[in-house]
Amino acid sequence: MLRSPHWFLHSQEILTRRGRILVLSPCSCRDCATVSGETFTVSDHRFQGFMKNILLRLGRTLQRNLHRNRRRLLVGAFLSFALGVAKSPEGQAPMIFGLSALILFGGMAIAVIVLLPWFRAMIEIVLTGFLLADLSEPVWQDWAWIHDGNRSLVMCVVLLILSQLYCSPLLDRMLKLRHCTSKTRARTSLGAATVFHALAGTPAQAKHLLDADRTELFEHPDGDESRIRLIERLPGGARVEELYVILEEKWPLLRDFEWYLVRSEVHVPVSAGRNRLELVETPRGTVVLQSSTALLMPLRVALLQWIDDAQGRDLDQKLARLEKREWAEGGSSVVFA
Repeated sequence: MLRSPHWFLHSQEILTRRGRILVLSPCSCRDCATVSGETFTVSDHRFQGFMKNILLRLGRTLQRNLHRNRRRLLVGAFLSFALGVAKSPEGQAPMIFGLSALILFGGMAIAVIVLLPWFRAMIEIVLTGFLLADLSEPVWQDWAWIHDGNRSLVMCVVLLILSQLYCSPLLDRMLKLRHCTSKTRARTSLGAATVFHALAGTPAQAKHLLDADRTELFEHPDGDESRIRLIERLPGGARVEELYVILEEKWPLLRDFEWYLVRSEVHVPVSAGRNRLELVETPRGTVVLQSSTALLMPLRVALLQWIDDAQGRDLDQKLARLEKREWAEGGSSVVFA
């Protein structure tokens, strides 16, 4: 379901939760494969072709993961180059040290993103901390209590402060942005009607919502079809109530609506905004275009969401869940291509 403030909450969890990888293993008959404990028969009975499709999907997952971290890699490349230049000895070419640091960072950053994705936010935190500590060294290097053994302590203090400012809501009420807009796109092999019913949904077809099992209420209040009232349980069990005001809708290709947070049992950093979901059908599936505007958003959250491409990452996960559900229910709606 297309959720208004929920992807902000999910993106916070993304930084600390390990991503789940679908693992397929062959059966002894070579005509079957096991997926999450369920056995199904490969349609063309060609195990090699099946495994080729699986490897292709895993490759696309890796490509999508790197794509969603493109801003983090660009920011990290700039910070690592600046750090290499700042650390270059006198009389040496600073560009060489900057490029060396850039190459070293590239390998380490990709390894963290692929192997330790729940630690990916530490890339910009650590690089920023090292750069700030190096640039401020003329200020604190002559302090009496700082010697070679305490330089690591200074670095730890700087990283601790940065991580608190970057990942905790200490200053959220003081620093905010108005009308913060983010846009993303993704592609799926499913049809537009299936995607629309799952991500946007209609009260008459509420059972097809992606999070139907957690949706307690999804209805037109007082019979007004231009508004939708939603009550949903979050993964932790807390309830959230929202009101959608539909501005434009062309089923099953478009929904443009404003949303308002009525009440929530947990803290939500954004309480009102506007979302637009647009679907474009192609011969190979559907292109999903999503735009979200928050009327008032903490600056820290806006920076974190932008560098992490949280909206695009959340859309990828929803489409992956939807494809897995459709595959399990019918099998014919997912195309390996």
